[in-house]
Amino acid sequence: MRNLGEGLVRRGIDVTAIVSRREDRTQPYVDAGVKVEPIVESWGLKAAVRGEASRIRELIKSKQVDVVHTIYPDPYLRYGSDSYHLPFLLKWSKAPLVVTFFGFGVTGASPITKAGLLSLFATADEIVITDSDLLHLFRKRFPFWRRKASGGLVGSIATTTSARWSQQDLEARQQQIGLPGGIRYVGFFGFWGPGKGLEELVEAIATLRNLGTPVQLVLIGGREPEHRTDYERGIIDQIQSAGISDAVIQTGFVEAESVATYLSAMDLCVLPIKVNPLGRSSLAMAVTVGVPTVVTRPATGAELLTGVSLLDVPDAAHIAAAIQAILRDRTIQQKSSDAARAASSHWSWESIVDQYATIYRRLKGHLDRVS
Repeated sequence: MRNLGEGLVRRGIDVTAIVSRREDRTQPYVDAGVKVEPIVESWGLKAAVRGEASRIRELIKSKQVDVVHTIYPDPYLRYGSDSYHLPFLLKWSKAPLVVTFFGFGVTGASPITKAGLLSLFATADEIVITDSDLLHLFRKRFPFWRRKASGGLVGSIATTTSARWSQQDLEARQQQIGLPGGIRYVGFFGFWGPGKGLEELVEAIATLRNLGTPVQLVLIGGREPEHRTDYERGIIDQIQSAGISDAVIQTGFVEAESVATYLSAMDLCVLPIKVNPLGRSSLAMAVTVGVPTVVTRPATGAELLTGVSLLDVPDAAHIAAAIQAILRDRTIQQKSSDAARAASSHWSWESIVDQYATIYRRLKGHLDRVS
């Protein structure tokens, strides 16, 4: 949201961000041109009907807001999003409403959440869905709303000063973060979870090690050991059972700048993601850094990844073969990096900000014509 807001301000658009109130954030302030209003005590439905929604509506009215945009979190209930009901009432502000969804599978969600999401589908003037599979499903299930639904990407968290991959500097980058020489490093970035293809990646690394390939897997990011889920502990058990504990490095949680530093030291990055590969911040980060990248072929939008190594089947055998192809040939490795760098323009914040600025101006123009 910060990158989007700052980018819109640079384009001359007045932006007010309505955010949660915290102990260290109780008064309005301006950050990089974005006016921040920390007025929300709770995003739940009870709080909304008790005054939170009215408070937001009054602020929108006083600011003479032309367009309201809510970025809805992942509602798979992994982050307590079943209590994130306040946006269901935003259309009451009577301004054109844009809603960005990172997903809406809603496995096990309450009836209120399901009904609320349907209300957002119905009342939103524009819906942006960052999951191409869900966008296809949305258009199929709700043909009467398909015209207002479009796709979108998640911007990279890399900054202009973040490290970038360079073949000639690779060994120096590896030494910089303490990685021994004479080994090829395969990176994976992101939280560990079902659908990320980690089981298959671990199996592929075990296969390569059995073939004598001097390769190590670097798991960049994730939770610290004491906070791991049962699934994450299962991955550790798999690594140990495969006898490759010495071939796997776990960084634990790292800041964005450090993620770029790690990725720039990898021989390649492998993301055998089974669900929504295009909509992942890990892919956005990898292509922005320019590290040679292997990723699952998306059901739609593969043209955004021209020249990037795509897995038609994200199983261990295909992953191992894709890794070998890049590791055995420096020319292929460099071409893979070039393709990633070229693809990164689609995930740039400039491109994403342009998309939303166009949507806002179209809705405002429609509002002006109606009024």
